[in-house]
Amino acid sequence: MMKSAFSALLSLGVLASSSCLLTPNQATAQQLSPQDAQAILAQANDLLQSAYEKTTTASTIEDFTSIIEICLQARELDIPPQRAEYGKELESWALNRRGQLYLDEGAFESALADFEKSLLLDDTRWLAYHNRGFCYANLGNFKLALQDFEKTLALNPDYGKAYINRGEVHYAQGDFQKAVENYSAALRLDNQDAETFNRRGHALFLAKRYQDSLNDYNQAIRLNPRKAEYLINRGDLHYDRGEFARASADFRQAFQVEPRSHRAYASAAWMMATCRDQRFREPNQSLQAAQRAIELLPEEESSLRYRYLEILAAAQATSGMFEQAAATQEQAISVAPPEQVPPLEAKLENYRNNRPWRD
Repeated sequence: MMKSAFSALLSLGVLASSSCLLTPNQATAQQLSPQDAQAILAQANDLLQSAYEKTTTASTIEDFTSIIEICLQARELDIPPQRAEYGKELESWALNRRGQLYLDEGAFESALADFEKSLLLDDTRWLAYHNRGFCYANLGNFKLALQDFEKTLALNPDYGKAYINRGEVHYAQGDFQKAVENYSAALRLDNQDAETFNRRGHALFLAKRYQDSLNDYNQAIRLNPRKAEYLINRGDLHYDRGEFARASADFRQAFQVEPRSHRAYASAAWMMATCRDQRFREPNQSLQAAQRAIELLPEEESSLRYRYLEILAAAQATSGMFEQAAATQEQAISVAPPEQVPPLEAKLENYRNNRPWRD
């Protein structure tokens, strides 16, 4: 809800009846008499009061659009600067809120336009800077995103989400050390945030700081033991460190927490297909898990499809189905990002030579 300064503004003038009100065009087309000026003042008060009252219940794009339009109408009147400033602040607030709803819908261009308008009206609105930065990040403009997160933190250094999202941009750029620094700053503000421990744990993992990564995954799980993703991440770390029994235990626990987790199926399938310790290889179960991972993969995560095809190919190869493995691996290569193609081709060569892949 918009915090109001309206009661103070009302004391600056006396409300008139609606029959005395002038339109913006009428107000600017003539030299105002004291009575006309008072009528305009009253009209502005009525409009701003109406806009403010709507903030108490506004929840939809249409609601915030109505507030914006009313504020714009009030600001078009020839009114005292303090009254006009309040109208700008209220309109800026509503634009930012409407932009947030556009964000929720994934309409980044519409959201970006609203955040920019909001900041033109009030360049101290730190949340609009943050939200605009979030838009830029999702649109791939990392430079402008980082600039907006900097502005956010200059205005409000205690806003943890700005550190987190700045960390996400550095993570996407492959600068894992800066990502860790930003996640750490966020955790200094809230050391009970399981998701940020998980994010930092993953950045630490990619920075090859494995023990620190494990510590963060442990903390994330302690804070939220019902989150399958945290268990899978820790399991993947255990697997990479050769701690196969611990990895297997984490994957099993992830299934208990979230039986339809495609990531749990994928990680378990990879271990059962490629583990260098034969005690943990299960060809039939690996094949079933890999197929299930693909079935459960949602459309919005289709960027993972090449990886899941790679896992299925490994499961087919460890089951002695080398011809099918090669065909599946070729599918994986056809949809993989260019930087992932060389390691996929190395596995394909194995399958063409009737050799399974071992980590």
